Amino acid sequence: MPTKGTKAIFSGQRKKYTLFRVFEILNEFSDENHHLKHTQIKEKLSVLYGLNVERKTIRECIDDINYLGAPYGIEVYSEKNDGAFLLGRRFEKSEIGFLIDAVFSSKSIGQKQAQELTEKLQQFLSRYDKKTFNYIAKSGELTRTKSKQVFFNIDVLLEAIDKNKKIRFNYNRFYFDEQKNEKMKSRKLVASPYFLINNQGSYYLVCNNNYFDDIANYKIERMANIELLDEDIKPIKSLKGYENGIDIAKYANENIYMFSSKTIDAKIRIENEYIVSYVQDWFGGNARIYQNKTDGTIYADIHGDEQAIVYWCLQYGESIELVEPQSTREKIKEIVDKMTRKYI
Repeated sequence: MPTKGTKAIFSGQRKKYTLFRVFEILNEFSDENHHLKHTQIKEKLSVLYGLNVERKTIRECIDDINYLGAPYGIEVYSEKNDGAFLLGRRFEKSEIGFLIDAVFSSKSIGQKQAQELTEKLQQFLSRYDKKTFNYIAKSGELTRTKSKQVFFNIDVLLEAIDKNKKIRFNYNRFYFDEQKNEKMKSRKLVASPYFLINNQGSYYLVCNNNYFDDIANYKIERMANIELLDEDIKPIKSLKGYENGIDIAKYANENIYMFSSKTIDAKIRIENEYIVSYVQDWFGGNARIYQNKTDGTIYADIHGDEQAIVYWCLQYGESIELVEPQSTREKIKEIVDKMTRKYI
């Protein structure tokens, strides 16, 4: 037979359970356009959860939600004749929309994972606002990775980064030579992981390959069988060119295509003013855009990964010209010559 103390514990647990369910009801069935009378909340508690409570208990729960939720922006509006609704949520609808769009447009995760993740995000919305995002069902129409282990990979990599430990893994690339394909798939790489970057919808690990003395980028969706090693990472300051450490934001801005070549200072001539916005989009603070006062020509001084700058210049080649450095001009000229010969 339950003791008096046991009853008190059960009573306390029941109160917390009721508080949680009242919050769930307000979260799902209310918003600024859909208010719930206390009698409606009472009815839903009974039908959905088998809880029979007094209206006084519901008022107390709403007061507790406002008190406990204040630090997190959670607020319940409640007026006697106007009903109650969740006025302030942990995330605003626009914020959830931004996160859902980020997941929806990411190619690093598969269709099933994308849908599961967006459904979790939707739990912060009312059932009425959820309808706004019914397009997530079309996420399977995007070109996506077929890898099912991206989130597992991220968990292992974050643990390795947190513990400053090296990792060992397979890296999957496709080769038409089947023997080479199998050989490369079974090859084990050892690396010192430093941080993760999401670039153009794909996740990358920025690290140092054990056999080299520089920075490397690996697509996380292509990594497999990651093992955490009991060996400390190679300090990033020991790498050539990173003696003063690394600025993650600066690295991300410089490596717009996630190549791993040297960074350069380049000058480009912009022949079409429309392209200026693209320079800003791709290079941001790493671009200084200015106009020659004599002839009105627009220039941009940019700083970034050389190979990425070469590819960018080829992408917008009709409207821009790389002026310097000369060595990079020669690389672009070589590529253009090869391309020209193919289309003669």
